[in-house]
Amino acid sequence: MPPEVQRTNVDGVETLWADAPGPLEATLTFRVGAVDESLYTRGITTLAARLALQGFDGVTRGLGVSGYLHTTAFNAVGDAAEVLSFLRHVSQTLSRPPMERLEAAREVALVHDRFYHPSVEDGLLSARFGPRGPGLYGYRHLGLHHADADAVSTVIERYFRRENALLTLNKPPPAGLSVAVAGGGTEQPIPRLDPLPLDLPGWCEFGQEDVCVSSLQRVTRGSAYLHGIVAARLNDKLHGSESESVRSGYGPLGHGLVHISIEARAEEPRLAEARDVLIATVDDLAAWGPRTEEVAAVTAARRYRWAGDFDSYSRLLGRKAYLRQLRESDADDPPPGPDDVQEAAGDLSRNALYAVPKRMAMPVTIAAVARSSAHTVEGRTYLPTGDGDSDARLTVGPEGVTLTLRGRRSTVLFRHCEAMEQWEDGVRALYGSDGFALRIDPRLWADGASAVAAVDAGAGGVAIRMLPDPPKVDYLGPERSRGAG
Repeated sequence: MPPEVQRTNVDGVETLWADAPGPLEATLTFRVGAVDESLYTRGITTLAARLALQGFDGVTRGLGVSGYLHTTAFNAVGDAAEVLSFLRHVSQTLSRPPMERLEAAREVALVHDRFYHPSVEDGLLSARFGPRGPGLYGYRHLGLHHADADAVSTVIERYFRRENALLTLNKPPPAGLSVAVAGGGTEQPIPRLDPLPLDLPGWCEFGQEDVCVSSLQRVTRGSAYLHGIVAARLNDKLHGSESESVRSGYGPLGHGLVHISIEARAEEPRLAEARDVLIATVDDLAAWGPRTEEVAAVTAARRYRWAGDFDSYSRLLGRKAYLRQLRESDADDPPPGPDDVQEAAGDLSRNALYAVPKRMAMPVTIAAVARSSAHTVEGRTYLPTGDGDSDARLTVGPEGVTLTLRGRRSTVLFRHCEAMEQWEDGVRALYGSDGFALRIDPRLWADGASAVAAVDAGAGGVAIRMLPDPPKVDYLGPERSRGAG
């Protein structure tokens, strides 16, 4: 049985603890993450968290910060003196941010960003949401390049306050524990974001060498079991046993929604087989449901508790339940019936978005999601130089930019431009709220400097002067973060 969870309060911070074996583990979680950012400010939460670590001399691999979709968590594992010193330092620096160390924190964050590589699951979230909320996982941390002390202070004062914090411990609160984070804030709700209007089921191309399916659907016990059952069937049909070549994900997004993904990796000769097996498995479960023994197998293997309302679940234990015994136990949760899983599989089949390698064919019953923008701007059209694609056309007008290349059209309207990268060599990259993006290199267009000047005038409000990539390092330090967004 998992240890009983106790509730208390430490320095005004809600605290949960359970007496569990192992070294002292403490996590100070704040309800702020990538979902609270825009593409223009992407990474500013990370920068604030990195700033809180500045000046702490005892940082080891057991101490650091992790960034998630909804939360940012300061993690500490070790002996009591080290853990208490770390929590005390973080609390003090969040209450009185050392802005003189902002550039040092920025340098660390930029190094981490250089090593950030979005997964296929991240790309599918970006395809569904564009550069907003959960979709930001598919984009770099552009806010790191321009966020100043005022912007970082605003984030800290709004989100990193004791009213918006949760402390979890795997031991009774030790003597000398202090998390005296400044007050004056409020508990922050999870923003509600609607996905882009896509014709589903559908598919899109990625550069990976695997196939993946995802779905956005309601949080139910059936949906919590579905991805495990699909993954088990894929393992059985493709590999004959459990394999790292099949991965599944279950990511609650808040407000009763969850993003489910199942990814199958295979060598080139078997990629088409993996595609066919994945599609057939989803359709078969939707039509006939799982076998009773499949549900029983997932019940035995589950590693975390199911919660029907992630808004309350995220408040209870943060984005991740750091009390390991609780995370791996679901003894109190009744398993779903086969009909519950079949209903969830029907949702997956209807809302499926497949990611496939480039140039892989898909069944005619599953259409490609829009690969060209619906809009075309009017304005001056630029022709390519000898170094560019001869069929390419670039049009810049008062409303935005349209790039036509190899039969595809990408348009970013200035009023819907989420961010624009400005590079020293004159290159510009624009990102639209609908997920379409385009890159302009003035050297590839006749009178390209004029095109760039017109773009700068139209999208200057979200322009970001990009800093050079930091030097490569071998050790990133203790901040263990999935992009730390």
